[in-house]
Amino acid sequence: AEYMGNNQEKMSTAEEIARLILPWKAFFDDRYQRNYYYNPETNETTWELPKDVLARLKVVPKDVEDEDEERSEDNDDEKKQPGTNMEKFLGETIKEGGSRGEYMSRPARKQVERSLATEFSYRQGDEEYNIWYDKFLTDKKEKDREAALTRCDPEKDSGYTKADLMEKYSAYFCLHFARGCCCEGANCRFYHHLPSKEECDGIDQVKDIFGRTRFASSREDNGGIGSFMKETRTLHVADFRMPSGNDPLRQMYEILWRHFSAWGDIEDIHLFPNRGAAYIKFAHRCMAEFAKEAMMHQGLDSSEILTVKWGDDSAMPDAGEKEAREVEAKIEEKLQEGRRRKRVKREAKIRPEAEYFKHKAMYLSLIHI
Repeated sequence: AEYMGNNQEKMSTAEEIARLILPWKAFFDDRYQRNYYYNPETNETTWELPKDVLARLKVVPKDVEDEDEERSEDNDDEKKQPGTNMEKFLGETIKEGGSRGEYMSRPARKQVERSLATEFSYRQGDEEYNIWYDKFLTDKKEKDREAALTRCDPEKDSGYTKADLMEKYSAYFCLHFARGCCCEGANCRFYHHLPSKEECDGIDQVKDIFGRTRFASSREDNGGIGSFMKETRTLHVADFRMPSGNDPLRQMYEILWRHFSAWGDIEDIHLFPNRGAAYIKFAHRCMAEFAKEAMMHQGLDSSEILTVKWGDDSAMPDAGEKEAREVEAKIEEKLQEGRRRKRVKREAKIRPEAEYFKHKAMYLSLIHI
């Protein structure tokens, strides 16, 4: 009876919410694993309800809100990873990040008035595109190290574009937006906001978050788009300056986290102060791809020019333990395979005699019948 009572309470709450959001109707998207809303009167579909409808939902019973808060707190506890460098050096600071802003409430603004391509002279081959290698003829692997002319500001630049309104399920994120130099604004055919975990999961494995084709092998210098054969989530950041102060190590961790956590969720940071380099591991490879383009040739708190390339996940502190466990598992697998082969050989030696007596017994039983 208690179980049925709980079900009835949940059903009544769901019916109450459905009544409050009318004429909107809620549906669940299997691909993105989230709810979306449809208005049959205006034939409009959106991920977020209008503000006037959200205002009605404030009358939802308090016990339901408490259950949601408890559930979110439990999920947050599960996501915590004690012992990371971020917790060691940053402590409570990492809890201050989070809100990405409601980008669907405003159109994306133009980051520059005209394309930066007009600032450079034409070179022969600029317009010749190689389909096989997915690049233009004059694209160079190593570009000259110059400070980036523009930088993306997610709080100001994020907004809805044509991709959100017309190509909701097939568009990619704007590469020029990540670099801070998109001149299209709301007319752009790519997304102008930071990627969420659900959007990252929807990106095809052979494409990066900007729609560029990934390759079977990584470049020798660990630059470029990356390889689809390895799910790399770690960036190697170099050529930055260590701060001078009472605790430069803690300050450097805070600076790296502040600049790179703006582009996605960070799992851990591993700093090499003597080399002026660090490994930054993101929660998803698409977030790392976005951060790589957004921070390339940018500066931190000083006027340095960063070099951002793909890093090796094995460089993180916990990678040694994982690698050791993998080696132990492989050794155990080889030992089991050796035992199985020995057992098969022993059975092969015994089998001829056993088969002879087996068939002889069957023959004798037939004679007696």
